[in-house]
Amino acid sequence: MPVFNAEKYLKSAITSILTQTYKNLELFVINDCSNDGSMKIISSFNDHRVKIISNSRNRGISFSLNKGIDASKGKYIARMDADDISHPDRLKIQIRFMERFPQIGLLGTAYHLIDKNGKKLSTFRYPINSIDLKWKLLSGPIFPHPTVMIRKDLLVNHNLKYNEELDCAQDYDLWCRLLNFTDGSNLVKPLIQYRKHPKSISFSKRIQQQRNKFKISINLILDLFHDFPITPNHAWIFRKIIQNKLDILNTKQLDQGFCLFKNALNKFEKNHNYSKISVYWKNKIFYDYFLSFTDYVESWILKINQREDNNYLKIFQLKIIILIIRSLMKRKRNSSQFALVQFLHFISLRVILHFESVK
Repeated sequence: MPVFNAEKYLKSAITSILTQTYKNLELFVINDCSNDGSMKIISSFNDHRVKIISNSRNRGISFSLNKGIDASKGKYIARMDADDISHPDRLKIQIRFMERFPQIGLLGTAYHLIDKNGKKLSTFRYPINSIDLKWKLLSGPIFPHPTVMIRKDLLVNHNLKYNEELDCAQDYDLWCRLLNFTDGSNLVKPLIQYRKHPKSISFSKRIQQQRNKFKISINLILDLFHDFPITPNHAWIFRKIIQNKLDILNTKQLDQGFCLFKNALNKFEKNHNYSKISVYWKNKIFYDYFLSFTDYVESWILKINQREDNNYLKIFQLKIIILIIRSLMKRKRNSSQFALVQFLHFISLRVILHFESVK
């Protein structure tokens, strides 16, 4: 638990760990040169399981987390922030899951978002399937950082640590590297109350955090396609399609993105980290993609139908294609149906390109 000027919520955070139903634990509290009453609160706990580490100067969250990892002796490492609250059964449930599924090396959970006063605002859940996780990792974080539990031997054996040059989004950077060696999952049960307040990193550094996430995501995509001639702009398009944000892409970008999809599936078949994705997504990716694509086209049709140019009225022909695509999407598809859907997609794209060029 890294701590920096966290006196307001620190006591409840520490208490939520020490009162866990799973008792065989050690809590490393790393004080990063706090100048409020944090150290006094930490020292007030008379429990041999509390291990205090004090930095000689303020070094940031990544440095503090790495010190805690180095000092830990257990089989599992669980993250915890100084302003959050863990469910009493959190550690027991996560350890039981990881003991049952040894292939899972990184495990997060759903969480309740609470405000500064502890009032529940909403509940957030993340993908649980490892294939879904690795795919969506290409567009952004897929584990809530304070909820995760990691097998320590994975970090040690592969010399993995938090990047100390990053003061935010360091978790996303670590997940990208860690999931090269293991599978991940998220529990559907909320086991953390994640607090949102003006001093939290997700709030106070949200702009820098988004920049870091974007940079990490783009670099991850570029690395995945390192043997393809793609640019950062192509990676940006690919990321938007993964995020299902087709409405901000023009037709040419959609066409480029679709080509990247095909290359991705071919590459995933040869990449051991993504090999299962190819089979899974040959159905699911294109299913989601085409449904989103048809929605995009329909909204575009509504806009162009307002034009007086008669050339644009011919765009109604696309509606027939859309209906055919949607009909195919609702059926169980074999390889020939799948090929037909791809063919229809290219037809619709070419028709749109034609009418965009006729103005």
